[in-house]
Amino acid sequence: MRRLVSQVVVILVLLSTANASAADPAELALAQKLFHEGRSLYQAGQFGDAAEKFRAALRIATRPSIVLGLAQCYRQLKNAEEGLKAYKQYAELWAKLNPNRASPYDKEVKSLIAELSQVVKENETRELKRKEEAAKRAQAKKEEAEKKRKAEEERKATERARVAETATSEKEGPVGQSGAATVDAEKRRSKTIWAYASLAIGGAAILTGGVLLGVGYSQGNSAYDKYMGAGDPATISLLRNDVDDARPLLTASYAMFGVGAAALGFSIYQFVTRPAEATLPSQGSNGLSIAVGPGGGNLLFRGRF
Repeated sequence: MRRLVSQVVVILVLLSTANASAADPAELALAQKLFHEGRSLYQAGQFGDAAEKFRAALRIATRPSIVLGLAQCYRQLKNAEEGLKAYKQYAELWAKLNPNRASPYDKEVKSLIAELSQVVKENETRELKRKEEAAKRAQAKKEEAEKKRKAEEERKATERARVAETATSEKEGPVGQSGAATVDAEKRRSKTIWAYASLAIGGAAILTGGVLLGVGYSQGNSAYDKYMGAGDPATISLLRNDVDDARPLLTASYAMFGVGAAALGFSIYQFVTRPAEATLPSQGSNGLSIAVGPGGGNLLFRGRF
């Protein structure tokens, strides 16, 4: 039906020119000439050139036949938007010029208007979806660029910090190392003092505990031997008191042994946790390490100029 409409409309459309309005006869003749040229081009399948002729004719005379020819060209060129406008213009112009008579192509034109309206709606939906997808891609690209920019800034900041740290280390040089070694030496000296002090305290406590243990056992054994050989109750009671008096000495000796063991354990801990001994060379003005040998007679050079 569409092919029939595209052929019949163009061939028979001149029959609808009776109610058209034009300017002077010369202009009307030019418009009619352009219309015929457009029709010929349309029939030859040159729809773009035909549309140019129809548009030129419309600038001279606004006739339904010319508008319909232009609408047919747009439809063949797959230009649904302009085709829909032209078909609607044709229907409105025909109704205006012929209020009491329906167009001979009224049914076909209405069908084409409905068809192109659906096409235009689908095109608009696709275009909207395309724009949304393009916006999403642009946003993703923007976010990726921002992510790369931040990563580059972080990399540069890390590099600047590393360079600054390296420069500070080179500037401080042996002085910083000497300072760290000095701190370790102080810790070692402090722990050594505590270790020897604890060792002395632990030794004294153990020695004291041994003395108390000896005295207590001696006193207790002596009283016990006498107690076993005694005969009268009064003497037995006194000897029992001597045995009881020896017990605190034994208890005190055990306590001193405990104190001594704890002190020895603390001393061992201090010895074990001391920092390693570090050599603190004297620094020359050029960063040359100089260690003076025994007696000061020899100089041992370390480092590089």
